[in-house]
Amino acid sequence: MENELREIKPGYHTVELNRTVWAVPVYYQNLTPIGTGAYGTVWELRLLRNMDHENVIDMLDVFTPDASWDQLTDV
Repeated sequence: MENELREIKPGYHTVELNRTVWAVPVYYQNLTPIGTGAYGTVWELRLLRNMDHENVIDMLDVFTPDASWDQLTDV
């Protein structure tokens, strides 16, 4: 995420991991990084769109602080 000043959607808070600030639902606390590289994150999300398996997370389980998927620019 860019270090930009913007309002966060209700129910979200910011967390800094690996020198990057993320907006995540307040449900998620005490987060720890398990890997690095935003490029990898982007590709993982792109791959998830095409996977259909019970052991793989659905895109429905992915969250964004943006108001809609059309506004999703920070991955």
